[in-house]
Amino acid sequence: MSVLQPSIPMPPVGCSWLLDWKILAIALVVVLEFLGCLSVSVVVSKTALSVPTLLTVMILSILTVRFSVAFIVRNSISKAIQISQHYVQQNQVAAVVGFSWGGGVVAEMLRRGTVGGSNQPAVLLIAPTTALISRISMVRDPATVIRVEENHRVHVFHDSYDHFFCPHADRWAQSGISFHCCEDNHIFLSQYSKQALKETLINLIESYNDN
Repeated sequence: MSVLQPSIPMPPVGCSWLLDWKILAIALVVVLEFLGCLSVSVVVSKTALSVPTLLTVMILSILTVRFSVAFIVRNSISKAIQISQHYVQQNQVAAVVGFSWGGGVVAEMLRRGTVGGSNQPAVLLIAPTTALISRISMVRDPATVIRVEENHRVHVFHDSYDHFFCPHADRWAQSGISFHCCEDNHIFLSQYSKQALKETLINLIESYNDN
């Protein structure tokens, strides 16, 4: 048995998420808008510009940045799914494991129906940051829409003390998926959590091999 670990984009970490013409185009727009704001500031210093005009410029700048961040996250998720799906298709994968940001990626794969079903790799999500990702990317949390036919093939582990990265872990508990809540932090350091994760992954792999 081998472990495959694809390299996926994860903004703002690394630079791979920047290597996309759409992201570069957005960066160009943001820079041009920033220069436009500087020009407005110069005009304001020389003339009496109306308050509504200033407010309009400020609101447009804020909205541009907000939607740009949302698009960057969505685009990175899509690229990560393409990379991960390629690994699944090119290899005999028994289980797909996603942790934190990776958990958010795998959760989206699960929502799209490419993993976790019959004759598909089983799924183990460890502290998936779907609530945080959905808030930033302005989309619906996958935990609120995912429904699986065989819940024994999809397991979600969340910790009880991480309210920043995983503020709505209870959504997974209501999804009908096999849900586990451990008294731990985001990176699961306790011996109990490690053992529970290990046993669950072994069971998922063995059930795949039995089929």
